[in-house]
Amino acid sequence: MLDRDFDAVHPNQIWVTDMTEVLMGQEKLYIFAVMDLFNREVIAFEMSSSPNKELIKATIKAAQKKRKLDTLEGVLIHSDQGSVYRSHMYRNLSKELHFIPSMSRKANCWDNAVIESFFRS
Repeated sequence: MLDRDFDAVHPNQIWVTDMTEVLMGQEKLYIFAVMDLFNREVIAFEMSSSPNKELIKATIKAAQKKRKLDTLEGVLIHSDQGSVYRSHMYRNLSKELHFIPSMSRKANCWDNAVIESFFRS
């Protein structure tokens, strides 16, 4: 749905999400972040020792809380096609919070370039 249109004209119109892993000493940590394309602000991020569905749910709810939104009605949340984003939990979360899920084409990192670039730096 995003179709590489990375410009939002107002806050809470388009959020992009991604998860990455980092090594902290010998431990691998997973960081999930939500960024608003309006001003490229990372509005929430969470870390876990496992890339689980609860990490994603907690981060999206943290972004909702930070933005003081009762629902995410009309917010397009774009991600890659990772298994957590294709899960029943994520679909149910989109229905519960009323956001519009959007996914990149398979194996195409350019479709989620803004958040990918954030994690690269």
